[in-house]
Amino acid sequence: MTTAAPQVPELLRALWGQRKGAIIERLERVERALLTPSGADLVSAQSDAHKLRGVLGTFGFQEGSIITGRAEDLLIADDPARQGWDEVARQCASLRLLLVGGEELQHTNPAAEESK
Repeated sequence: MTTAAPQVPELLRALWGQRKGAIIERLERVERALLTPSGADLVSAQSDAHKLRGVLGTFGFQEGSIITGRAEDLLIADDPARQGWDEVARQCASLRLLLVGGEELQHTNPAAEESK
């Protein structure tokens, strides 16, 4: 008797549980860099925002991916006027609170939905 391999959504939920803390820490660093930018922190925050842009999308948080993409774009441009930085920092803070507050992975399996 063979057992079926775990389904992708199950694996993603498990991985989310393992990585959630690190993801939130990255988001905090991006938020902090947007609010109080300084040299080395900006480079690190650019990398964090880039990684978050991809990983949040992978976990099904499309809006989070969009927000961190905006942060990445702002950090790369490094506009001295810092236009839009406060607003994106607020969006990052809201996203962080959502994730800290127990937001669970909401990943849908289109193939499973179609078979219903």
